[in-house]
Amino acid sequence: MEWGRVKNILIVLLLCVNIFLGVNIYSQLSSRRSAEEDAVVSVSQTLSENGIYINAQRILALAEQSYSFTSRRDPAAERRFAEALIGSAEPYDPGGGILSFRSEAGEVNLRRGGGIDAVLNGVSPAENAGEYFFALLSSAGLDIAGAEAEAVDGRVTFRQKLNDLGTVSNAELTCYFVGGSAHISGRWLLAPSPVRHVRVPERHELMLALSEIMRQKGDSVLTSAAESFYIASFSKDEIEIIPVWIVHLSKETFIFDIANKQLLEN
Repeated sequence: MEWGRVKNILIVLLLCVNIFLGVNIYSQLSSRRSAEEDAVVSVSQTLSENGIYINAQRILALAEQSYSFTSRRDPAAERRFAEALIGSAEPYDPGGGILSFRSEAGEVNLRRGGGIDAVLNGVSPAENAGEYFFALLSSAGLDIAGAEAEAVDGRVTFRQKLNDLGTVSNAELTCYFVGGSAHISGRWLLAPSPVRHVRVPERHELMLALSEIMRQKGDSVLTSAAESFYIASFSKDEIEIIPVWIVHLSKETFIFDIANKQLLEN
């Protein structure tokens, strides 16, 4: 038998094996997804029979799989950000995880966990504060175009949205003018490079944990739920980012830590 013919037969066999494996994996994933969806519906029905109303379709609209992440602090990115705002400045470390930059143009303090406090001197209030701070922060390297923005009473707030994750509900910067200076304060991940860490429990398990919180609060109706992320803890150099649900009940709203199945006290 010619070698070329043998190679063709082997290629066809390998293709057949790959197709078989692909179909098998797809079948297993579809079966697992179907089973989890059935579990969500079943839990919803059981809870409603016990006076807790969590609509299954609202939960199924949320991500099937979520993970917690870690991100490391980047001194080089912090220096680039500071110098984009106030020009060349030598950093100094006053302790406590703070990196500070000062020049005649102002001061920038960067804290662990993404904390930012900046004052720019000699800045006259802009007619459109939103446009001014959007341009300023964009020039400093922040992805403001992808952020959620809100302007209230002369203060502009940008909430960070990570491309690979989504909105980080407690990563936001508030910007405003006072006298002859511009102020920027809040929290932002300057060099986000999150590493996937731990997978969270499945949705039907989360529903059970959420139902207990609802019982404790004396509120039996979930009106809506939305996905987000939250900076939960941090050391000097590392930040933990966890997935959360923003839960709206008939009487109140709170943040549900789905990584640990608990109410997030914020």
